[in-house]
Amino acid sequence: MEKLTPQFSTIKGSPGFWRHESRKLWSTVCSPIMQKPTFLMTLSAADTFWIDFMANALPEKTDGEISGMTRTQRNDILAENPDLAVSHFYHSWTALWDEIINGESKPLGQVEDFFSRIEFQARGSPHVHMMLWIQDAPECSGLSDGPLPNVLRAFIDFKLSTNISPAMAELDMSSLRHLCTVRTPVATPGDKYFDAHVQSLARVAQVHECTEYGSDTKRRTACRFGFPQELQHESVVQTVFRHNKTKKVISTQRNHPRVNAYNPSILGCWAGNMDIQCLVDAYGAAVYTASYV
Repeated sequence: MEKLTPQFSTIKGSPGFWRHESRKLWSTVCSPIMQKPTFLMTLSAADTFWIDFMANALPEKTDGEISGMTRTQRNDILAENPDLAVSHFYHSWTALWDEIINGESKPLGQVEDFFSRIEFQARGSPHVHMMLWIQDAPECSGLSDGPLPNVLRAFIDFKLSTNISPAMAELDMSSLRHLCTVRTPVATPGDKYFDAHVQSLARVAQVHECTEYGSDTKRRTACRFGFPQELQHESVVQTVFRHNKTKKVISTQRNHPRVNAYNPSILGCWAGNMDIQCLVDAYGAAVYTASYV
């Protein structure tokens, strides 16, 4: 067995393979001569709400009929079509990566390198964890608490958002059609219909709701993810205590206490929950990502 174990490191998906990938990720991040990763991004599947998946699973139903289905009915359809759900996720993810993130608009900038891992969560839903290296990104390491340098602040405020329009934030969404069941407008950022769609998605998919899973039982706090967060008039560096660790983070300009950070172009096309952070502690992010590997 001792002789066989190293051989399995070449077989993708084996424990040996992922141990090798973890070491490679750590050595890349810790290298003194290489650029540090810029963003840590996660993307969650909205399996039971994606209109395209439901339309493929139920070709005889209209969009209106699908949007009126109950949560139990949606869960049943998902349970009956696991192969279709995984296939749809794969095509959605590859299309987002090829046509949006690396497409003409490049909403995050020119991606020089990346490391990604798709995790299947306890309920079976796929979840992307990704570190991205962006060409010519401003340096984020070594920052002290307080306002960001002008170049870095402009870079972050253009790429990331934790804002929701006031009208949308005050709207009661409980009686409205879930926005993940609405097809994305054929438009580009800057178009009023696309921007309204993004704001609607931010309201239903990005507002964090504290649950038992998110509670920090050791510290007996309401949320281990740090919500609700303080409102910020401008993006700043802060020292925070999260996940039982003290670390520095970039807190983006924020007008809502519970919004997960998002990129408008990616959110508008993905139509599901996402989170994206500009990395101050690249090694900590590598440890976090490798734990899923």
